[in-house]
Amino acid sequence: MKRPQHHMWFRLFLVFLGLFGIAFAIAGLVVGLPRPAVGGTCGPSASSESAIVAFFDPGSIGAGAEPAATNATDRADWLAFVGECQASTDGRVLGTFAILILSIGLATVGLALALGGTRRPSGTDPQPQTPPTPRQPGPTAYAGADLVATQPAGSAPVGSSTMTAGPMWSG
Repeated sequence: MKRPQHHMWFRLFLVFLGLFGIAFAIAGLVVGLPRPAVGGTCGPSASSESAIVAFFDPGSIGAGAEPAATNATDRADWLAFVGECQASTDGRVLGTFAILILSIGLATVGLALALGGTRRPSGTDPQPQTPPTPRQPGPTAYAGADLVATQPAGSAPVGSSTMTAGPMWSG
């Protein structure tokens, strides 16, 4: 069965779109985080670290030691810095995770369709042909000559009026 050409292009488009989404999601995880508005970088050096590193090791953002509770201004700035870095990290990881899952699904569906995963409607499935079986010797469900011919010797055919010896009811 020959498939239309535009169906194959659409299926391949799904595969490539899924692969692009996977690459985009992975790149989003390994690219450095944006600079927080309060200043500094979300990383231990002059540049921000990747979202995946900051997500699994929150202490690596380079915020330094937490200021004492008595120094309210520095503590508020430190909390704002850490909060912005963590919010940026969480948003980036969750966004790229959603893109990754969606892209894997698109690539899988496109690949399954492109490799011939088409389904026929249930009414067109060919039924397996089984050869007819020969009639087995023995009693049959048909009345008449066939039934009489297959009765054991000495027994009366079905439907005959032959009575057996003895009363049917004892009373």
